[in-house]
This record gives sequence, structure tokens and C-alpha cells, in this order.
Amino acid sequence: MQCTVDTLDINRSYETHHAVIGDARLTLQALLGELSARGARPRPGLVEEIREGKQAFLAKFRPWLESGETPINPYRVIGDLMKVLDPADSFVTADSGNTRDQTSTVYEARIPRGFLGWGNVSTLGFSLAGTVAARLATPSARACTSPATPASVT
Repeated sequence: MQCTVDTLDINRSYETHHAVIGDARLTLQALLGELSARGARPRPGLVEEIREGKQAFLAKFRPWLESGETPINPYRVIGDLMKVLDPADSFVTADSGNTRDQTSTVYEARIPRGFLGWGNVSTLGFSLAGTVAARLATPSARACTSPATPASVT
């Protein structure tokens, strides 16, 4: 299932079986309201099903995330970055294009706005401004640009 405001994003990066067009916050609020009105349906094993699906998806990228080949590939840099950053206290930003696509595919943000990547609506160089903004908003957190761009960690 994919929720997006842009119909061009549907099936762009992965196969989408169910698409919802709309603002994420408003759409999720509406879905939550509808589900609440219908009453809870217990789904034992749902969390494990999601975990298994996520692991199967990430397994496709694991060889690249852990590759020792040279020259080094962007996924390897992202994989190493995920080993040294605390995702509960870190912000990662990305420029538009491949950098954002690669990072958003495998990086798991654990805090609100822990990944700042604006896709094709930002310019190259956005990640530096995003890093500065993340630091200003939360001075105690770590912030870095996507590793496929000239990286800076603060």
C-alpha cells in the first residue's frame, strides 16, 4: 500500500497493490477514524508478518550494504553509516535523485523526520541546508548528509 500526493509516484520505486492519493497526515487520520468506527479486528501474527516482509525486502540489498568490493558502492556507505549512527538520535538528509532514492530505500529512521529527503522537488545541495536545519531544531542530535553526497557529520 502506498500513500502519496503525487500520482506519478505510484509504482515508481516498487510495485504498489493499493494506492491512496492524498496528504499523508490527513489520509492516515481518515483511515484511523474509519478503522476505529469499524472496531478492532485482532490479527495475531501481523507484526511478525510485517517484520518478515521487511526483512525479505532488505535481503535484496544486504549484499550491497555489506560489499567489500572496490570501488565502493553507495549502499555500502549507507550500510556503514547505519552501523555508526544511533537511529533514535540521528537525522539523515539527502539530495534529490539517486542519493535520495538509495538512502530512502534502506535507511530506517526511528524518530519523526529522522530522514529528510525531498525527492525531485529539492535542488542538489539541499542536504547541507537540511543538516543545518536538523541541528538547529534538535541541537543534541547527530545530523549528516546522505553518504552518496559529500558527507558531513555534525
